[in-house]
Amino acid sequence: MTEKNPVRYSNNLPYLLLNDQPIDDHDADLLDRSEIARGIAEAIESSRTITPLVMAVDAGWGMGKSSLLRQIDRELADSPGIVPVHFNAWITDGERALESLIKSVLHKIDDNIVRRWFRTVTRQGPLLGVARAIVMIVARFLGGRRLVDDAWNALAGDAQSLHTVRSAIGDLLNDWVDRGIRSGTDRMLVVFIDDLDRCSHDVIIKICEAIKLYLDVPGLMFVISCDQSTLANSAAHATGAPGHEYLEKIIQVAYRVPPPDADQLGALIRGYARQARIESVIDETVVSILIARTGRNPRRIKRIFNSFVLEYRLDLAWQRSPLGSVQLVTAILLQHLYPAFYDLLLNDDSDVDVIGRFLDYAKFVQYELSPPERADPWWSMVRSLSESMGLPKPNSPTELDRLHGHVPTEFRNLARNNTFVALLHGIGGAEVRTVFQAQLLRRPLATEVPRVPETRMSDNLMLDGMRIIRVSDEPQSEGVPRLLESHGAEVTVFTSADESNPVILTVQPDVVISDITRGDDREAGFRQVENLRTAGYQGAIVF
Repeated sequence: MTEKNPVRYSNNLPYLLLNDQPIDDHDADLLDRSEIARGIAEAIESSRTITPLVMAVDAGWGMGKSSLLRQIDRELADSPGIVPVHFNAWITDGERALESLIKSVLHKIDDNIVRRWFRTVTRQGPLLGVARAIVMIVARFLGGRRLVDDAWNALAGDAQSLHTVRSAIGDLLNDWVDRGIRSGTDRMLVVFIDDLDRCSHDVIIKICEAIKLYLDVPGLMFVISCDQSTLANSAAHATGAPGHEYLEKIIQVAYRVPPPDADQLGALIRGYARQARIESVIDETVVSILIARTGRNPRRIKRIFNSFVLEYRLDLAWQRSPLGSVQLVTAILLQHLYPAFYDLLLNDDSDVDVIGRFLDYAKFVQYELSPPERADPWWSMVRSLSESMGLPKPNSPTELDRLHGHVPTEFRNLARNNTFVALLHGIGGAEVRTVFQAQLLRRPLATEVPRVPETRMSDNLMLDGMRIIRVSDEPQSEGVPRLLESHGAEVTVFTSADESNPVILTVQPDVVISDITRGDDREAGFRQVENLRTAGYQGAIVF
């Protein structure tokens, strides 16, 4: 920062940043998942007698898994005998992940039961004579948390003792459950594990080992918030075996959080806009684009809104006429959701009205197949557009095709997208567009967007706004969704027909991409097609 180029910002900020904290208040749940939380909580409550059990709440990054876990916990708050345990795998010391999870569970057990367990473990452990006697006396004055820590530390590293601890943990938890039964309450520890899919391969495997080898005992229910495809990938990396087979030994039931439908996402976007105080600039065109282009991901929508708020504060040029909040929202959307078009604005010559040229091309495409009469102003616009590209002026419909080969690929991809065209029309006339592009050339947006490396299938691929559902029993190995999304498609992945068919029949996607074989079933894909056709889905299905 120098005197010649000082950083200036606005103290008069009407807009607010959005945080990324999970919510547990139903009133703050903009996706209205309270019924889902209540249903899962009821299933957990009714499962007391069939524990141990492991449930996965499965969804991708930013889809609200942590919030759903908190809502489930809140639904269970008044259930007698249910004791919650909260464990965030991501903030745990990786080397001690297994130990940390086990201790988190044991720390919830009554102190008197822990003391008895401690005496049993110590009696069978490596301590002898006077040392054991001292430990027994000291145990009287220590709380359960300290006893758990000391017992584990004393026995760590001794293979035979760890085997003893494994059995003793089972006895401890069985004793805890039995005491509850004798007092008239079916006890259960519900262990909520969050952010496991953010961890390293080693930590994921350590947590799975803790669940299966040490804590697979009655009275324990695990609810794991995760992206199962990430866990499967870690398992495959660590074991060399198929990841889904490893997870089947750990997880007994999985609930795949459904992506929000268009109405839910629209309500979410408007709710976020109210929280950020930007509802006046989030019109229906912007809402439609966010629904179509963000993968229906709430966290990504928040990032876009926060980028707008920060840019508005840091660069006063967006607060000076003829620019304003509407133009900045458009710039942010181009940067985040249409990066190739945004790059055209930065890389083209400053004396070319890129947006104006695109809008002319979009109008050309609109009437290309059925041109109006020669006297219509459309022909003047097309001739002017051709001339600006160094082409002869067309005088007949047969001469129109050559225009397509002289416009950027992104023009061809987006010209038929009416929502995108409406977004650019919202910037304003030629004078505003010139100032808009000059501002981006002079000072490109500072809130950077991670770019996914593009693997171009075809320069002519036009998937903007296309809704695609992918059905695959090995989602962890999927590169197809990412590739399609990089070309503008909205892709949702399911692992079975049972999961995907209700969504397909409701959403009516443009394309379903399905495996033929799933697991040992060599005709699963064919049966799914028959069921979908019988139920009325007439869209394209690709194997």
